[in-house]
Amino acid sequence: MVLALSAQLDGMKIQKSHIFTGLALSLLHLGLVGCTYAANVTHGVSYAPILWFFLAVLDFPVGLGVGWDALQVAGNYRWNNELMPLLYFGSVGTIWWFFLGTIGSFLASALRRKFKKRKV
Repeated sequence: MVLALSAQLDGMKIQKSHIFTGLALSLLHLGLVGCTYAANVTHGVSYAPILWFFLAVLDFPVGLGVGWDALQVAGNYRWNNELMPLLYFGSVGTIWWFFLGTIGSFLASALRRKFKKRKV
């Protein structure tokens, strides 16, 4: 399967526009993480788990790692519900969206190129 995919994408390279799309999505994600953290600080810690849950759903499947027990500190509510999700989603989630944006843009241009060849 991988060989068939590489044969179909032969001659295509990741262009600056694909990387730009990945950067745009990752910056959008980073802004959303910042807004979520600001909402947690503004509204108090009682809403923190709920707001981070919505971000975990958006970052699926990478967002599942935020519940990993090795990242939790027993008895430290601020770390578990504010700082650790901020660091986790800010780094891992943003890298995930850069990857999705870059690969998604690359595959979309490959499909456009493939269907243009069929019409001719």
